[in-house]
Amino acid sequence: QLPTTYEDCWTLNMVDSWGDGWNNAYWTWFDMDGDGGVLATGTLASGSSESTEICVYPNRGSCYGMNVTAGDFPYEISWTVS
Repeated sequence: QLPTTYEDCWTLNMVDSWGDGWNNAYWTWFDMDGDGGVLATGTLASGSSESTEICVYPNRGSCYGMNVTAGDFPYEISWTVS
């Protein structure tokens, strides 16, 4: 279970150029220092854009990773962290 407090958060901005969601593409935010546990996961279920928050948790290490799968139409998806 994740801690309920966090040290810092960023915005994950997901875009689909066709406007029909990510079509089986998913993102995963994970801890690379500790147990490698998944901290958050998600997708752009429908539409052309959506944002969500990803956070760094205390006592979970200092190195985090983001993985984004290709899905059915990888040339339609893009993402940024701000």
